[in-house]
Amino acid sequence: MPIAHLFQPLLLACLLNLLVGLAAWVLTPSGPVAILNSWSQGFGSLMGFAMQMVLMLLLGHVLASATWVYARLQALARWLSLQRGTAFWIVVLSAAISWLHWGLGLVAGALIAREVARSQPNNSVARLRYTAAAYAGFIVWHGGWSGSAPLVVATPKHNWASSLGVIPVSETLLSPLNLCLLLGIILTAALSVQFLPVKAGQLMSAAAEPEQSPPVAPQARSWDYVLPTGWLMVILTACLLLSGQQSLNLNTVILLLFGLSFALHRHSTALQQAVSEGLGETAGVVLQFPLYGALMGMMQDSGLAVMLSEQLLTVATPATFLPLAFLSAGVLNFLVPSGGGQWAVQAPVLIPVAQSLQADMGQMVIAFAWGDTWTNLIQPFWALPLLAITRVQALDLLRLSSKVCLLTGIVASLIFYGFGA
Repeated sequence: MPIAHLFQPLLLACLLNLLVGLAAWVLTPSGPVAILNSWSQGFGSLMGFAMQMVLMLLLGHVLASATWVYARLQALARWLSLQRGTAFWIVVLSAAISWLHWGLGLVAGALIAREVARSQPNNSVARLRYTAAAYAGFIVWHGGWSGSAPLVVATPKHNWASSLGVIPVSETLLSPLNLCLLLGIILTAALSVQFLPVKAGQLMSAAAEPEQSPPVAPQARSWDYVLPTGWLMVILTACLLLSGQQSLNLNTVILLLFGLSFALHRHSTALQQAVSEGLGETAGVVLQFPLYGALMGMMQDSGLAVMLSEQLLTVATPATFLPLAFLSAGVLNFLVPSGGGQWAVQAPVLIPVAQSLQADMGQMVIAFAWGDTWTNLIQPFWALPLLAITRVQALDLLRLSSKVCLLTGIVASLIFYGFGA
């Protein structure tokens, strides 16, 4: 089997399930029956989240295909393609949106990269570089306003309140440590993607994406029921957010995208056509998220996740605790790619170690958060929507993103060491 096939996301997800199952059997007291039971129960654990991701990906396509949005994406693409350091600015733009909300950043960054790449249709090197730029910007999400762990510990009566207390976002997301990480990681990622060499011989095993013509509105009434329905959804959601009745979360972002998709397509024929065209991009999410849910079930129930974390933290000192917490979260993220799920697994390990070393709890949460998001650069789970939109092959992206992962990991480790020393 050619090695490139091993990096196909679906095959890699299957291989990870097999390897984790064998590791749990050999390294933990769990027997084959218990492991199989954990696998089957975990298989359905991400179904709701998978539907959210399908809607995020589908609505991103639907919204981008609306005539008004498409024209502005094209204008942005033309402007970016004329700038010096196009990939640099795609990283910055993707990071800024991901910092506000990870789901929006994941889809918006991919759409921007795709449109900029279409301005250079015969340049496969640029297409890969722009895709990597969009994905590199996404890695700041857990240090932003939709980060799972910082928001959980800021919530009264959270699961670890008795040992950790309530940690406000001023001590996590707005702390000097997190602000330094945002600046350092974004600059490192942007410069890396802009200047790292990319060889043409490494690229694009699949055929290049065909050019897309601007959306054509069907011959119909100027609008029907979808236009007022869409704006009504947007206005009601905005009112709920502004009144504090709802927070900005994945569901409210989906609702806003839903309303905007209705409103900007104006009539049902164009909306239904855009939905039909976009459904094909969701295949990777539909097939692979259940497999990662099964993998997470085995990792958590067998105790393998805790075992990995404990081994990495056995040599921690006050100076090295933050870098080791960061690295341990990065390693575990490859096997438990859900930020909230990983925090549930790793918090019981990190909290007592932090207490014994008298470490700053807010800094510990940030170390975990950045470790969790850092290795997304080499974790195909989160790349699936991006790959579906830009049509770049997983191995091609990994060849560049793995180098960015190494460089950003070094910078983050040095920052954590500096704050911990």
